[in-house]
Amino acid sequence: MNKNNKIKILITNDDGLKSKGIKQLINIANKLGDVYIIAPNKDMSGMSHAITCKKKIYTKKVYKNTWVCSGTPVDCIKIALEHLLTYNKPNICLTGINNKSNDSINVLYSGTLAAAIEASLFNIPSICFSYFKKKTK
Repeated sequence: MNKNNKIKILITNDDGLKSKGIKQLINIANKLGDVYIIAPNKDMSGMSHAITCKKKIYTKKVYKNTWVCSGTPVDCIKIALEHLLTYNKPNICLTGINNKSNDSINVLYSGTLAAAIEASLFNIPSICFSYFKKKTK
C-alpha cells in the first residue's frame, strides 16, 4: 500500500487504450485506489503470451500514471513491472475489460488473459475481465 493506504492497481488489456472496456475498468478502479495504466497503442487481440523480440518497443506517457506501449499486452506488464513501477509495485493487476469472450479455447489466444498471467508470474494477484453479449434471434 502507498502512504495514503490506497491499493495500487495496474491495468492493461489487449484492445488498446482507446477501447471502451479499459475505460470502464479504469473508472471502477479509480474508486478503489491509485491506478497505473499501460496498454497497447493499438488492438493486439489474439497475441496470447507473445513478447516482442526482434524490434524496439517504445512507451509514451499520455496522462498521469498512464502510458501506451508499442508492444504486446505481456510486453506492457513486463515494462510496467521492470521499468516504470520498480519502486511502486502494484498490489493487484486488472486486465480487460475484453470486448470478446475469454472462455473455452479462447483462453489460449487472449492477450488480456496472458497479461494477467504475466503479472502473476511477478507475484502480483491478477484478475482478467471480459464481456460477451450473446446475440439473440
